[in-house]
Amino acid sequence: MYFRRQSYNYYHILCYNIANKNHRKIKKRLSPEVPFKRFQSKIIGKCGRCKGHDLKENFDSSKRFHAVCNRIQRRNLIKMKNLRTDICAFTGLPFGPEAEMKPVGDHDHDTLLYRGHIWSSANRLEGAAKFIMKEAGWTVDELCDALKNYLAKPGIDIGLEPYQLIGFSTPEKAQQHYGC
Repeated sequence: MYFRRQSYNYYHILCYNIANKNHRKIKKRLSPEVPFKRFQSKIIGKCGRCKGHDLKENFDSSKRFHAVCNRIQRRNLIKMKNLRTDICAFTGLPFGPEAEMKPVGDHDHDTLLYRGHIWSSANRLEGAAKFIMKEAGWTVDELCDALKNYLAKPGIDIGLEPYQLIGFSTPEKAQQHYGC
């Protein structure tokens, strides 16, 4: 009923199939000139820490990071771990059991100054916002205006399929059902 992908997530086969169908429908609406695939190579990889491209043989056994970058990451995590609080420095809300609400030590990648522990989803948002502002040449206000305009835009029906809840709405209900 489940299978595992390299992203370390488990998927219902039905949900995975719906996601693929929806992905194909969305992709059909893109102009053929839009580059859709990332660079892929059997011998060149991109370090998930420093973002540098290198021979995959120069990465650790996971083929995702330079060994030096992993050591730096471990040392930085130790430095930030002792500063952790119960409240997200971004949202002001408590950390929670959902993966999106787990604490992540956040820092400015330019200055290397620690800003606080924030929800993992807030950390992704902050990183994505910085990337978009850099690529588009926008200020924070311009980014917020673009987001407001985009969210107000009406969608169009291209026949995307909704996901049905398969399984249980909470981990506790699944545990109770399966007697775990």
